[in-house]
Amino acid sequence: MRHYFIFWAPEIIMDQQVSRASDVWALGAILYILVTGTYPFDLNNEEQTMNNITHCNLNYRILINHPRVSYLLKNIFIIDPKERWTSDKILAYCQEDFAIII
Repeated sequence: MRHYFIFWAPEIIMDQQVSRASDVWALGAILYILVTGTYPFDLNNEEQTMNNITHCNLNYRILINHPRVSYLLKNIFIIDPKERWTSDKILAYCQEDFAIII
C-alpha cells in the first residue's frame, strides 16, 4: 500500500503520542473514502500531503449532499487528539440516525 500515510493522524506525522484518537482519525479517512470515492488529502506530492494532514486541509465541499457525514468528519478531523470525537461519541451520533429511521 503505497500511500498508507493517508491514514496517519497529525500526531503520528509529528512523532507525538499515538492513542485511540489516532485510530479515530484513520476511521475518518476510511469513511471519507467510502462516501466520496476519493482520498481526503491530495496524494500528488508526499510532502504536501503530510502538510495537509498536519494542518487538516481537506475538501468538505465534496460532502455537500451528506451534511451528517460532513459534520461527523469535521469532529473527527481535528488536529488536537484531545478534542477529536471518541468512538463512543461517534457511535452515539450514528445511533441518532438509526433512531430517526426506526
